[in-house]
Amino acid sequence: SLFDLDLPSLNGDHQLINAGTAIAAAQKILKKLDTKKVNQALKNTKHRARLEKITKGKLLEYINPNNQLYLDGAHNEAAADAVHKFLETLKGKKIYMILGMLNTKDPKVFLKHFSSTITALKTISIPNQDNSQDPKVLAKVANEFGIKANTSKGITEALHEIANEDPNAIIIITGSLYLMGEVLNLN
Repeated sequence: SLFDLDLPSLNGDHQLINAGTAIAAAQKILKKLDTKKVNQALKNTKHRARLEKITKGKLLEYINPNNQLYLDGAHNEAAADAVHKFLETLKGKKIYMILGMLNTKDPKVFLKHFSSTITALKTISIPNQDNSQDPKVLAKVANEFGIKANTSKGITEALHEIANEDPNAIIIITGSLYLMGEVLNLN
């Protein structure tokens, strides 16, 4: 049966598919759904560090009021593609990425998705992570894809550098769930 439902509050077109799958499974199990409750769930669902827009917290002290800050724990090709597709919806805006990855992940597979969507990239080490990829390696790989990239000392330094360079930039921090944990702790 068909429902007239609201769109999920989560960013990214892939979340429509995820929500639809969850609703279909619930309908199969429960046989009858309360569309008011489903709409409420769609509206109130939060997924930390998955195209999450940061609207409060300490990290905002390092950027300008016109900057927008997003977090996504993308660390594989499918997730990189989802982030890329979301960033494409922000056409006309300059998008800067802060990237930290584990050395167990292939940065080429990840970064190939972003050559047409990001203005520049700051690479960082993941704090408290022995297996963090060398930021110089990440910057070199990004340059191979035509992405302007350089290293930064850390999360807050990268935010500050981008905000100084472009007070209207959209900033996304991505590359690792470990990095997201550190970012959320800072916030």
